[in-house]
Amino acid sequence: MAKKANGFNLSETIRDYRKSHRGASAREAMDAIKKGHPDQKINEGTFKSTFYKLAGSGGKRSVRRAKPARGGRGGDSSNEVMRAGLTFIRLAGSVEAARERLAGLKDLIETARSVE
Repeated sequence: MAKKANGFNLSETIRDYRKSHRGASAREAMDAIKKGHPDQKINEGTFKSTFYKLAGSGGKRSVRRAKPARGGRGGDSSNEVMRAGLTFIRLAGSVEAARERLAGLKDLIETARSVE
């Protein structure tokens, strides 16, 4: 929190200046405030930090997030199953090659079940 020196409040001074000089840059504001208060020692870094903090963006920002269990990595969505199927076909090279690999997969699954 900033200290008050001799009743001088930098934040309040910046607020007043911004109200009367809309669109002024930090440099212009600092020069004008130093000129208006020559007896006050104003640190440039502190001034700019306070100036931009008070300038703000004009309102509260909200962040939109996806609702749970909508899309994502569930795996049971028909859209994702189709996407996985297309990826498999592309990796196999063609639809016929993908069918051949799936036919060979049936024997492999039966072998795995018999071992369990």
